[in-house]
Amino acid sequence: MIKEKKLRKSITAIHDLLIKIKIMTVNNSSYLEIYNLIDDLEYLPQLITDKEDRTDLFDQSLKKLCKKYNFLDVIHKYEKPI
Repeated sequence: MIKEKKLRKSITAIHDLLIKIKIMTVNNSSYLEIYNLIDDLEYLPQLITDKEDRTDLFDQSLKKLCKKYNFLDVIHKYEKPI
């Protein structure tokens, strides 16, 4: 699970990453690059639904993913104070 105060931002971050995938397909990114991004992304919803608090792990995983694919705008939006 994700702490309640970060839940909405977590879902929004996943949504933003899905939009990035759509843009990648339009820009003819390689299938392997898109596959790898989806493979990395699929872990995040599991952290949200886990019975244990996975907020810190979600934060770390999101940062790592955003840095790997250069989606720094997503992480900046996620980290922005409410």
